[in-house]
Amino acid sequence: MHEQRGEFGAALAAIRRKDWTLLWTEYVTYHRDEGRLAALAGDTAGAIRAYQRYLGIRSDADARLQPEVQRVRAELAALERASTHR
Repeated sequence: MHEQRGEFGAALAAIRRKDWTLLWTEYVTYHRDEGRLAALAGDTAGAIRAYQRYLGIRSDADARLQPEVQRVRAELAALERASTHR
């Protein structure tokens, strides 16, 4: 709900209140979603860490997951480039 209202900081805080009873698939996508929300909220370092965790888990993903993995890799690369130019 916070994300839909453009309240990215509040959305990020909500997702970071982790529920460690997540199913494996939810745990994996949690890191992707945390990275996206952190980037939107301006937490570049947090976004980079979350995307790196996601990519570490998806290091040998099936072919059907590769488009999402490539999208996250591209977003991570853009964040890393931006963070080195500051």
